[in-house]
Amino acid sequence: SNDLILTLDSLKNSNLEINQLEVKLLASKNELSLLVLEIDNLVKQNSDNLDLITDKNLQIDSLRTSLNNKSRVTIGNQVWTNENLNVIQFRNGDKIIESKTVSEWNIAADKKQPTWRYYNFDKNYSHLGKFYNYYAASDHRNIAPKGWRVATVIDYINLISYIDPNGSFYKNINDYSDVGGALKIKGYWENYCEKDATGFNAIPYNDEIKGKIAYFWCITKWSNIIDLIPEKKVKDRFLIELNQGVFDHKAIVFRIRDYTDCFSVSFDDDPKKLGYNIRLIKE
Repeated sequence: SNDLILTLDSLKNSNLEINQLEVKLLASKNELSLLVLEIDNLVKQNSDNLDLITDKNLQIDSLRTSLNNKSRVTIGNQVWTNENLNVIQFRNGDKIIESKTVSEWNIAADKKQPTWRYYNFDKNYSHLGKFYNYYAASDHRNIAPKGWRVATVIDYINLISYIDPNGSFYKNINDYSDVGGALKIKGYWENYCEKDATGFNAIPYNDEIKGKIAYFWCITKWSNIIDLIPEKKVKDRFLIELNQGVFDHKAIVFRIRDYTDCFSVSFDDDPKKLGYNIRLIKE
């Protein structure tokens, strides 16, 4: 955008390679969020030269607005990103470590450190966005840009309820809900429901056992999950397991799968060390 070029021009006295940033800008709109963070960090590092920037805060906000307008969709009364998260820094500029091998990924998990990777650790799958462990998704430094947050279990429940008023968290553990087709991106799934398409644009990857799937981390507060369980026996068992620490290393995952008989979505509790995509919701 013109705002970005003007901002880069005003920072020409810094050590940053302007040409490299302009190449990144042309590469993909998915990189816009990273460029915004780079500009923020550059300003911090060059505080003595702030007079070179005209209303820096206004320009940065303008860039974030551009990102938001290009990569979001309104579904009911919610505003979602319609692409998988693709950042390598937290909101404060701290970098998230990339894991390039299974070994590096496991080491980060053992240390409960935030990390990201490409699908199959292969950059050729960058169109799927980045895959993060839950430690990255839930880190206090915020993986989401200003004005956004990682979606919670309740956010996904509200999304399901808007598309399918008969859906619920508990139903989706036991019986599933036929709203997955409305959340899928066209051209990548076997089962796609164009007439009900929402623009959420969930893009799948292949699982050797489950076939085409799309999994998203949900910010999980286990004490809140209790209220979503209607059956007393199930709730009592859950409370016992919760107090025993069974869920300490797990978080809720929102799952979209590709079945021949339905467009199902569901929830599951998975280890925090696994790598899944992230969707954001507007604050």
